[in-house]
Amino acid sequence: MANFDVRARITELIQEKGWSTAELAAKVGCDKRTVAYWKQHERAFNADMLLTVCQAFGISPNQFFRLNAPTGQESYAEAVARLQKLDVSALQAELDSLHEQQLLIELALLAAKKKG
Repeated sequence: MANFDVRARITELIQEKGWSTAELAAKVGCDKRTVAYWKQHERAFNADMLLTVCQAFGISPNQFFRLNAPTGQESYAEAVARLQKLDVSALQAELDSLHEQQLLIELALLAAKKKG
């Protein structure tokens, strides 16, 4: 996965919602300077804050990072039925996407452990 521009993504989501930096800060429970730091790449957010930011925007981490993921809440049976219809290359693509997601989560956890 290429480098992901968190600053640009946060700025884009704020603009989509029509919010100010202060409004996002209020929704996630942090100081508006913290959001400004994220937007300026002066500070990264940890995994917990990523989830909080995603909840504020009403999106999943997959949507934040623009990862291809099924939309909606699939049941186990629905997911199995969907996956059984895929050919080997499509299944490999699904697996590759999951590996990317796992890597992002592991990186976020590592960053959180280093801070805490």
